[in-house]
Amino acid sequence: MTTQRGVLVDGRTVARAVLVAILAAFALAGVSTAMPAVAHGGDLKVDLGTDGAGGIDASVTWAGDGHPVEETVDLTVTAVSDDGEEVGPIQLQSASEGVGWYRSEPGVLSEGHWTITATATEPAEYEGETEIDVAAPPSPPAPEPSAEPSVEEVAADGTSGDQAAAAGPDAGDGLSTWAIAGLAVLVAAGGLTAVLLHRRRRAR
Repeated sequence: MTTQRGVLVDGRTVARAVLVAILAAFALAGVSTAMPAVAHGGDLKVDLGTDGAGGIDASVTWAGDGHPVEETVDLTVTAVSDDGEEVGPIQLQSASEGVGWYRSEPGVLSEGHWTITATATEPAEYEGETEIDVAAPPSPPAPEPSAEPSVEEVAADGTSGDQAAAAGPDAGDGLSTWAIAGLAVLVAAGGLTAVLLHRRRRAR
């Protein structure tokens, strides 16, 4: 009986130990699952840049874990150039790039070196500065040369391209036709005159 009781006691002890281990495992699993949610919050991290067209964009993450801030961020920026030009404050709006991205309208900054100050009040307070360079917009392509004569060319020539074309081969052909017709009239007149003179001489 003593041996059986000893075995029974050992079995209960093992069962209790297994139960405690299972409960501890569930507790650890619950803690690990809740850790990412607990990690959110604290300080914000705001990375500022330009969109290439004079606009300002920002990426907002939690400084603790680097995850994008899913809550709405009340974010404004002011900018000062090296030439003393001041812009803002400008309220940045949520952008379509994804969670935690914010953007201004394009063209708010001109070409040059700028110091931008970002300020947030929600979901946490933040203030920081970033220096960025804004490049000049690309130059428009040069227009293709036109086949039409310029005003200077028309003035120097004394006539337009259409007038020159109208006075070209067709005009020459018209002059040749009139010359031939006139010559034929002269020849006919001369022949008629000769015939009349010949008749007058015979009549005498």
